[in-house]
Amino acid sequence: MWRKGFNDMHFDTVLDGELVFETKKDRSGQESRELWFLLFDAMVVDGKNLCDRPYTKRLGYLREFVLIPHLEYLKRNPNQKHNYPFEIVQKHLELSYKVQKVFDMMSKCHHKTDGVIYTSSIAPYVSGTCSKMLKWKPSEENTVDFKILDMKLDGSYPLFRIGILENRNQYSDFGIITLSEETSKEWAKNPPVGRIIECRYDPNWPLNWRFSRFRDDKDSANHISTYNSIMISINDNVQKDDLIKASNAIEATWKQRTIGNEVRI
Repeated sequence: MWRKGFNDMHFDTVLDGELVFETKKDRSGQESRELWFLLFDAMVVDGKNLCDRPYTKRLGYLREFVLIPHLEYLKRNPNQKHNYPFEIVQKHLELSYKVQKVFDMMSKCHHKTDGVIYTSSIAPYVSGTCSKMLKWKPSEENTVDFKILDMKLDGSYPLFRIGILENRNQYSDFGIITLSEETSKEWAKNPPVGRIIECRYDPNWPLNWRFSRFRDDKDSANHISTYNSIMISINDNVQKDDLIKASNAIEATWKQRTIGNEVRI
């Protein structure tokens, strides 16, 4: 990506964002997918460390020195767009009390969204778990990554034991995962022992965790602390309507402070 002025490229730059597939249909109903990188933070730009700055300052730096020059360059040189492996844009942000607008937009998104994140406008960038962020998603969208520890047969029926990470490379037994009949047959033919799987929370499913997909991009399951945090969130059972109802109080408090938080989808 070109720097402001287009004299040279960015260097020593670390940005934060989300890589998604934008799925759209044309008038004939033909579906197409494009890879988009949705930027929402900047930690380092051209060797300048921004981590200790408030989020609003980092966001302003991202816009002025990264996104605007990039978009201006492509506007002047549209033939260069195909040289980029993905579209680069800013992730849409709204003030925290406009969560109703965020939910309305989520229903129109061309990529998968599963919740909202409330981000402090004045907090520095923190790697790992950040106590200044609040992520909300519906209970049924909560997922945990487990490791398939082993397989044994109950007669001719395969049973797969899954585990959660306790310490470095040490897993605790979480139990036998219940599979759909189709998945059970597939796994019996090619047992995926040792692989990481993503499971979705389903209170009506035995053991409450239902297989969603393999996570071959990961070499370890979630830590038990992550699992415990997710269970606290599920048990809190905060609903979408609860967030919307709280918007007026959030707006009043925001106006008193005159400094707003932002929420991204």
